[in-house]
Amino acid sequence: MAVTRLLLLPRCPTAGPTYSIYGMDYSGNLLEGTDLQQPEFDVPENARLFQDNVSAFRGVVHPRTYLLTFYRVDALARLHMPVPTNWEGLLALLKWHRQAVGQHGGPVAAKAVGIPEHGLCLTVQPTCGRLGDALTAMAATVVQTRGTAQGYLLDLQQPLPAAVPLTNSSGWRYAATLLAQLLEYNAPDASALDAPAALQSGDPLPVAAAKCPPVSPAFLEGNCLVTLEWDTALPVFGKSSALQKDGVLGVAPLPGSLMVVDPSSGQLQECTAELCSTSLTHDLLYMPSLYTNTSSSSSSGGAPGTGPDVKAMAPPYIFNRAPYSALLDLRAEVNQQQSGAHTMEFWNFLYAVAVDVVYSFRDQRQNMTNYARVAMGYAQLNGNGTACWDGAKYASFPWWKAQLSDFSMQHFLSQGLSKGTMESYITALWHAVHHPNLAVDPPSPQLLNWYSWAVHWAAARLLPAPAAAQANVTSDTGTVSDMSSGTLSTGAEEKAATVLDLLTSFVSMAIVVHSPLAVRQTYSAAIGEVWFPISRSSTTNSNNGGGGGVPVLELAVALPVATVVVLVWAAVGGAWLRLRLRSRDLLGRVRAPRAGPDTTLLVSDVQVS
Repeated sequence: MAVTRLLLLPRCPTAGPTYSIYGMDYSGNLLEGTDLQQPEFDVPENARLFQDNVSAFRGVVHPRTYLLTFYRVDALARLHMPVPTNWEGLLALLKWHRQAVGQHGGPVAAKAVGIPEHGLCLTVQPTCGRLGDALTAMAATVVQTRGTAQGYLLDLQQPLPAAVPLTNSSGWRYAATLLAQLLEYNAPDASALDAPAALQSGDPLPVAAAKCPPVSPAFLEGNCLVTLEWDTALPVFGKSSALQKDGVLGVAPLPGSLMVVDPSSGQLQECTAELCSTSLTHDLLYMPSLYTNTSSSSSSGGAPGTGPDVKAMAPPYIFNRAPYSALLDLRAEVNQQQSGAHTMEFWNFLYAVAVDVVYSFRDQRQNMTNYARVAMGYAQLNGNGTACWDGAKYASFPWWKAQLSDFSMQHFLSQGLSKGTMESYITALWHAVHHPNLAVDPPSPQLLNWYSWAVHWAAARLLPAPAAAQANVTSDTGTVSDMSSGTLSTGAEEKAATVLDLLTSFVSMAIVVHSPLAVRQTYSAAIGEVWFPISRSSTTNSNNGGGGGVPVLELAVALPVATVVVLVWAAVGGAWLRLRLRSRDLLGRVRAPRAGPDTTLLVSDVQVS
């Protein structure tokens, strides 16, 4: 089970007590209310948070789950194609795969020679699928180039307390258009917008499980080339007999984007070494082979006919990555009309699910990476009888020098995952954990995350109509166009524009309800953004978002207070001057004459003189 949005699970039979079980992710839990003293947060990745200020921390909190690319190693080798490093390259690969299937005589014949039937397999349910995650992840790679603290959801260049969404900007439109085109190659599935197919409150557990599989069934059956999934689903892949053999399942970081928004001009343009330096530098450190071995990009031999234009397929073309992640924890609640033994049974069930599905994976993964850190010479500091992680050393440590042999992967190998799968997973995980341009899922100032909900439903509306999707299965016969110019399908652009208009309208209303200041504060805290907005011309690459900013609460309080004080003193001074000219004090009383250099005799009958 991966990260899900607010989900109403089936209720008990109405003949007895009625219960509702709610499961949700942690994006609606304010960071300020998170207890970092809990054991799950005592991890090296949070060393900076403990070092800075436990009670008022800012920035990305760990442990997290990461959206990664899962792909068929053997099928890509059969097609003589590399692992796609960018979204444009993924689109080119999917089109090339469909041509190969058609030119081999159809899905059955293609599968016989090692080419899966489907190119892309994304789960599509808005409540529990990956479409919304794919949309936000793609938007982040286009919009966010200067580090996590830049953000991709709100325009942080606007003056406080404004919270202006970027969801209708050129970057989001480009991402949504790309996703609409990618979904034309998605495995056929019941439309997420069809009432019978959508998850309904009160669905029996078997029905809910069928509508919300943890991973695309087509991919688990070996019938798909690529899927995007949270790494929490890794044990599920290990249970698939079709994927257990070494050399079959591979894991890679999410693709990046060849087109990005220039923060200085706000215009969409091709990625350059200067504009995308944060992502490029990280790739060169953690995955240098991407830029030293490009022989796998050859297009010959994959299928009959003309091969794709490989410009979008692999380096040396520059692209921008922004690994997408969410806080890895589980929150669930049980609402019941009356208490009783059944209530504890439900809680025991939820706890068992949490331990088996979420906590076990989280702890084993943490043990694996902690083992590597110790092997590299990083360990807890002991002082005053307590142990703590060294935040300064963590920030400056050369983590990119880790070797695969530093990681203890035995637990995962015992779950059916091959050594090759685990080595590729560790490489992708390590790359994401330390990425300075990490993107976080949309946070919410309240528990019900309407922003995430809206993105998932908007992404579902990018799906092609069922009839159109079926027609697309064998419709491609031409060559793959060069995607690096940013030229996209007109139909996909129109669909994306319509969807993003609706999304932006909804998000804007939610911001008004929550208040712009609360939304801005929540988002800024989640990404570690400096609270005082910086000018576009002075923006520099940063991986920590720190430095010199004025806290928004101090600014929001100090400016009004200072203004009121000035106005009060001005009013008091003006009144005093007017009353003085009329020989009266501030209370309006007549001022008694006073002796002075020109006074020879003073006689007064004014009271209190």
